[in-house]
Amino acid sequence: MLDDFVDLVKGQVGYYERQISLYHPNHPKYKPNQISMYQELLERHQKLLEFLEGLETSAAPTVSQSASKVIDDLSDLPPELLEQLSDSATRGQTDILVKIIADRGGIATLDQILIDLYRKHGEVGKRTLIQNRLYRLYKNDGVIWPVPKKKGVYTTIPQGEVSDDAE
Repeated sequence: MLDDFVDLVKGQVGYYERQISLYHPNHPKYKPNQISMYQELLERHQKLLEFLEGLETSAAPTVSQSASKVIDDLSDLPPELLEQLSDSATRGQTDILVKIIADRGGIATLDQILIDLYRKHGEVGKRTLIQNRLYRLYKNDGVIWPVPKKKGVYTTIPQGEVSDDAE
């Protein structure tokens, strides 16, 4: 539903931009007051678009946390029990990237992950390498998922079947 509003506002932004560029001062139908109004409306719609897009990346997915495949904290388990668990079960708890996403409420953009990787762990991650690691955590381990229709946004909450182009 939020996508519908984003598309609506993008359409209005495009309309106002076209009107401003079309009716330049040398145009016979140029009206300074009209263009001034278009410029004000354009600025307001751009702010609204920024706000809505910010909601898209910060809004938590609708699937409940209880549906998450990420296993509860394993820090209290003895090493001999951890050895008995499957790699994917422990991978979600030990991988820094999964912890970063979980610490952000279960959803994070690639930029947020890179920032937190540096701030919390002092590691400057290469964007493509981190992106590849996130892809493997999704495809091989199944502990994170790309958010559908959101490029570079990952979650610890299952998103169902997601196509590869959502990355």
